[in-house]
Amino acid sequence: MQPHQHNQHPTDMNILTFALSHSLSRKIASISFIVFFSGIMVAGFAEIPTGYYNTASGLSGTALQAALHNIIKNHTVISYTPGVWNAFYTTDDKPNGTVWDMYSDIPDGTANGNPPYVYQFGSDQCGNASQEGDCYSREHSWPKSWFGDTSPMNTDLFHIYPADQYVNNRHSDYPFGKVGTATWTSQNGCKVGPCVTSGYTGTVFEPRNEYKGDFARSYFYMSTRYYTEDAGWPGSPMVTGSQLNPWALAMMLLWHQQDPVSQKETDRNNAIYLIQHNRNPFIDHPEYAENIWVPNTGIKAEPTNHVTGFTVAIGSPSYSTVVLTWTDATGTVIPDAYLIKGSTVSFADITNPVDGVPTDDGGLIKNIFANVQTYSFTGLSASMTYYFKIFPYTNSGTNINYKINGTIPTGSATTSIGSGTGTLLNPYTCSQAIANQTMTLKWVSGYIVGVAISQTGANTTPPFTGAPNYNIAISDNINDIQASTMLFVQLPAGDIRTNLNLISNLSNFRKKVLVYGSLEPYFSPHAGLKSTSDYKWDNPTNSIASGYWNAATTWDTGIPYQHDNVTVLSPVTLDVSSPCNNLTVGTGGTFIINPGKVVTVNGTLTTLGELMNHAGDQGIQTKEPGKK
Repeated sequence: MQPHQHNQHPTDMNILTFALSHSLSRKIASISFIVFFSGIMVAGFAEIPTGYYNTASGLSGTALQAALHNIIKNHTVISYTPGVWNAFYTTDDKPNGTVWDMYSDIPDGTANGNPPYVYQFGSDQCGNASQEGDCYSREHSWPKSWFGDTSPMNTDLFHIYPADQYVNNRHSDYPFGKVGTATWTSQNGCKVGPCVTSGYTGTVFEPRNEYKGDFARSYFYMSTRYYTEDAGWPGSPMVTGSQLNPWALAMMLLWHQQDPVSQKETDRNNAIYLIQHNRNPFIDHPEYAENIWVPNTGIKAEPTNHVTGFTVAIGSPSYSTVVLTWTDATGTVIPDAYLIKGSTVSFADITNPVDGVPTDDGGLIKNIFANVQTYSFTGLSASMTYYFKIFPYTNSGTNINYKINGTIPTGSATTSIGSGTGTLLNPYTCSQAIANQTMTLKWVSGYIVGVAISQTGANTTPPFTGAPNYNIAISDNINDIQASTMLFVQLPAGDIRTNLNLISNLSNFRKKVLVYGSLEPYFSPHAGLKSTSDYKWDNPTNSIASGYWNAATTWDTGIPYQHDNVTVLSPVTLDVSSPCNNLTVGTGGTFIINPGKVVTVNGTLTTLGELMNHAGDQGIQTKEPGKK
């Protein structure tokens, strides 16, 4: 941000020269200005008087606020008309003598900026306007309705600025805040619209970034000047009496940090001191803001910056783990911790946290202390895209202060198709397996379409007499006859080879099977599964309809290693008497399997006449609802 440039304000006799140099149309107003402040010019100051803040030395919290209040209270009160109008000639003039209007100015690094329209003192002042650029008025940046439009607040120059009347009207008595989607925007970028600052969602007014600190320090002044003198103030969503509400205090502290004191403010502070005989302590000593409100409320300001280098990558095992890494945020206010929020839907599905409302850990949500800079989510679903955002925050409990403005870091990663001994996750299709030879263990699903007889050939015509008894061919197409689209499977010696050998078990031809093994070229360069260690039939061999069960059902093909799939279509209670042997299904219950999903068991299915207490049951490894 470019610092605001400003000319040095005239002192004592220079005020007279300055006022008389204006055009004839301003002479009457200027003379009244000089007469009104004749007592001030004799003892005027253009800088902080020696010892002005001595009684505040070494204090913090409310003690500091009270001390500053006693220093700046009982200021010289001026009239609303013509006092405030006349004061603007020296408090808010640009180097070229025009009105310094923060609602129209566009700072560009030059002394006078680049406003879309320019106002002349006196001749351009007004009370009504039909459009931007008509005239300027007296803007109470702390709206009059918040303090009841009474003296001395209604003429206190530290919160009153010259401003385009039309923009002033659009500001109305809305709080300051960060606007999301603007419903109206001024020519210099001021906005009106719904608030996206944590803690408030109503309509707000947002000034240009270059002037946010100016308004923040005006508000700190009001909270301190009228500290303990605000009985009966109506207040607003932004303030209670003269004190900023937590969401607004956090925002104003951030604006105060991001837009430091400018020369414009220093000059204005000096000019107002000549008129009101008091100063804005937060312009003279910017550190007073945090010295008061951070120790007093126990809250730190919102973190200055977001993390950098935020990445989301697949971990190990790749089908169930993602690893998040980042570099801690830096800046004036560093975070105490970070909130990570995830979704399996989209980035937009991840809602922003709210100040004052801690977000507990759970699922894809995790709070991480600063200086850790990494976290792994495990036990995730295979072949699923996970989206994450990370939010730095300070404090805790009801004082928690999240950073949600700026560009929130995001990252995503997709877990691989899963595998694991005895665990069916999301299997590869044959075409995927052929295209992705990875040398890793995978489940592959396909129909048995024949036996492999060479690196490029397969016998797809029963009864397969004389064919090798250890190489089967599977395909995504139950009637496939093209060897190039088949996956060749090497069967290990023993029960699996016996059970799947089509020479001795022709009934398995064209059944859908899942085979687990090392995915790599089998007959080089033909894809295949070597070191096969397990298999499951992919088609359910028994199905139970919705409702209560009133008869025992037993299923077992008698083939070792075969794991039949039973489709359960309604809520059940599982009571397991021994691992992978007997499955007991009771009527009703609390263990829910989504319709159409499977429970993989091997043994006897038995029903119970009444709900059984299954606390402490163990053994069978059932899958989560909705998953295979």
